[in-house]
Amino acid sequence: MKGKKKKKTRSAEAKPKPALSRRRRWAFRLLAGILGPLVFFTVLEVVLRLAGYGVDTAFTVRATVEGEDRIQSNPRFSWKYFHRSLARAPIPFSLPARKPAGTIRIFVLGESAAQGFPEPAFGIPRILDVLLQDRYPDVRFEVVNAAITAINSHAIHSIARDCAGLEPDLFVVYMGNNEVVGPYGPGTVFAPLMSSRQLIRASLAVKSTRTGQLAERIAASLGDGKERHTWGSMEMFLGKQVAASDPRLETTYRHFESNLRDICRTAHRAGVPVVLATVGVNVRDCAPLASLHREDLPASDLARWETLFKEGVRLEGTGRHAEAAARYEEASGIDDRYAELSFRLARCRAQPGGSDTAAALYEKALNLDALRFRADARINGIIRKVGAEAVSEGVYPADVEGAIQAAAPQGLPGREHFYEHVHMRFSGNYLAARTIADQIVRALPQLRDREASRSDWAGEEQCARRLPLTPLAHYDAVVQMLALEQNPPFTNQAGHDGNVAALVAEKQMLAPATRAPAILESLRAYADACRRRNASPELRSHCAGMLATYAGDPANAEALLRKLVAEFPETESFRMSLGHVLATQGKSAEAIRSYEAVLAIDPRNANAYINMAASQMQQQDRPGAEASCRKALALEPDNGTAHLNLGILLSRRGEKDEAIEHLEKSVQLERRLDEAHLNLGLALASVGRNEDAALHLRTALECNPDLLEAHQALGDVLTRLGRPAEAAPHYERSSSRPADMR
Repeated sequence: MKGKKKKKTRSAEAKPKPALSRRRRWAFRLLAGILGPLVFFTVLEVVLRLAGYGVDTAFTVRATVEGEDRIQSNPRFSWKYFHRSLARAPIPFSLPARKPAGTIRIFVLGESAAQGFPEPAFGIPRILDVLLQDRYPDVRFEVVNAAITAINSHAIHSIARDCAGLEPDLFVVYMGNNEVVGPYGPGTVFAPLMSSRQLIRASLAVKSTRTGQLAERIAASLGDGKERHTWGSMEMFLGKQVAASDPRLETTYRHFESNLRDICRTAHRAGVPVVLATVGVNVRDCAPLASLHREDLPASDLARWETLFKEGVRLEGTGRHAEAAARYEEASGIDDRYAELSFRLARCRAQPGGSDTAAALYEKALNLDALRFRADARINGIIRKVGAEAVSEGVYPADVEGAIQAAAPQGLPGREHFYEHVHMRFSGNYLAARTIADQIVRALPQLRDREASRSDWAGEEQCARRLPLTPLAHYDAVVQMLALEQNPPFTNQAGHDGNVAALVAEKQMLAPATRAPAILESLRAYADACRRRNASPELRSHCAGMLATYAGDPANAEALLRKLVAEFPETESFRMSLGHVLATQGKSAEAIRSYEAVLAIDPRNANAYINMAASQMQQQDRPGAEASCRKALALEPDNGTAHLNLGILLSRRGEKDEAIEHLEKSVQLERRLDEAHLNLGLALASVGRNEDAALHLRTALECNPDLLEAHQALGDVLTRLGRPAEAAPHYERSSSRPADMR
């Protein structure tokens, strides 16, 4: 007989679980505190991506072009470094996703000087392509222009990392001009200075996520709205001067050296050699863009310094250079930290019979320049140091700075190689490319061990013909640089009038290139070049611009641009150009669709709204045009063109008071001052403010003496003011009669 099982007591059935120790409770809380947000943000990131929110900020994107898988530059790459309305896009390029056998793929990394400003079609990358292809015709080269305006080493390191995965054979690095004024520099208007590179890279990693982009947009909507959203070229930096004694510069130099080493390491890990170039700058014909006195200068010493400096300037202006130098030397004894003083003393010392100290003084002026848009001696010193120390890791130094100095009069680079501070003429770009090409051959065994078809490189003139650099392209570049030089900070430079006069004389010398026979010859050269297998997007875009601007042939420009849009559907600049040439042909509906396509890519493109407004006016859609102008101003409150166009529209509608407000704003902001002052003068005259109208109409004529409408309007205003004698010459110039006699 079985015995009964002993009944378990309640305490035996359910033993109390041992209590968690305090340490374990805190560990679980910490884990929950980390995992909770991590799970939340991971889910949020996935949801945002599935919803199509945000953009990819990698340097390249995959695209399918005519059924082929391609790698293309990403127009949105720099959005994580700049506000998107300020962001500069990379030069469009398109590569086979799988590199063809026997192809040598070279990436040129850098800023605007490496890119080839003012016309990338004739910059260092394109010249390298011609040099290499000419000397090794049986080798296929892909020379990729991976440089971007306004960036610096923080962004270039990111570009190098992305390009390392694209089967590169070699990197060319030509950078250093934007370390102070670019993102995270002490003199920037973009992302502010951070002392830690780790913090910078963590910030960039967050901005690359959709969650980070959402947070940034929310923060911007809650801000005070005072941040700059309009590209104002170098003039934007006037309030961002940095003295040579500023301790933040040490952070800049440290970041530059670390980023440069990281670029070389990235390449080394990928098995890719690097040609590392020093940077050429204009020291002789580019005075400092801003100068600062030393901070501890007493007022009495400053007054004495100013007296000596002004006397030196007066003597220098009369050609008495030795006497001027003596005054400058005396002023230097009081304060030698003022950059312009060193520059002026250098000019005096460089005169025949002067001392041999000019080069050192020019370099001192460069190093003291408070608007630091040029690589100074410290930057080039870092490049040389890293290049020398990394030779064993596949780095090949190329002394571009030294090559340009060797080719310059007295070893002092100037306008024979540069347009202004750092952007090179074709002669400078050729010299840089030639210096780099020597090192490319040393770096690549595919070339080093191969017999070249010729013993030396193609000459400068031969390269110019192959690109082709025509007199018309040269003229166009001079026109662009002349427009740049006529604005701050260049207008503040010593010698500014002489620099402008030299460009004006060059423009006049090249003027025959804009006449019909020369235009036709240039266009034939472009057409031949564009038919080549490897015709670059830069060249095709340049050719379209020349067709529209100089040849009066928007139809063929349209055909070229449509092909570029088909190949690069995400590149806003090609769609904007297409809209423009469509508008010039009266195809306003198609132009509007082109601008709408731009806005579909970037809804915050104010210029697309401005151009759309012009096409809407072609269709007599004034309400639509006004709405487009207001949308542009909502995005960019300081856009002078939008204020000008809206003012004109409101004036025509009879809304005179609001029109005058916008036109007055346009006068403050707009670079087309003749048109801005003309329309403000017309609006003021229409409400009886004749004296004010006369003032603005006269200003319009100072900007453009051939503005016939301004002559007519000024004649009418002066007649109403009872000054017919003053009005008569304006009526004569306008070939018209007083308004009350018509």
